[in-house]
Amino acid sequence: MRSILLGFAISSLALAQGGVGNGIIVKQPTPTTTPACTVTEYTAVPSATANCTNIVLKDITVPGNSTLNLSKLKAGTTITFAGTTVR
Repeated sequence: MRSILLGFAISSLALAQGGVGNGIIVKQPTPTTTPACTVTEYTAVPSATANCTNIVLKDITVPGNSTLNLSKLKAGTTITFAGTTVR
């Protein structure tokens, strides 16, 4: 009886960790990614921050006396800086 319970515990642990137990393979779900909104012009930043949750800022030049305002991002938004960002 003890070996059966131990085997069950090990199989349960393997399943909980996404492993193999009793011939069953459990795959953990893979996260889906939202396609990126790639922004290459400073003037497009407000639209991207209002509409996208995965934003790539690529080779952005911020005009003098201006700031790159990212205060209105949607919850959970990912920002990636690619290339060169210049001010």
